[in-house]
Amino acid sequence: MNNSELLNLRLYNHLLLTHNLKEPVDIVKHMCAMQSQAWDIAKWVIGVRLPGSNNNSVIEAYCKSVKKSDKLNSLLYKIIL
Repeated sequence: MNNSELLNLRLYNHLLLTHNLKEPVDIVKHMCAMQSQAWDIAKWVIGVRLPGSNNNSVIEAYCKSVKKSDKLNSLLYKIIL
């Protein structure tokens, strides 16, 4: 595998190329987990992978799908359904 193929595979697996996912929660499920220490960046990481989404749609999906919240090592971890 050459460098170009490897780069394309990585971009595809990180949902930065075309894909069929339609909802923010589907993005998180595909990635298995996502972590951020800043709320604005967490929303951006999801939104950039979902063309047509906006700040409100990502926040709404987040609020509907939060299952559990714990404070560990001064970071807030969220488990998304």
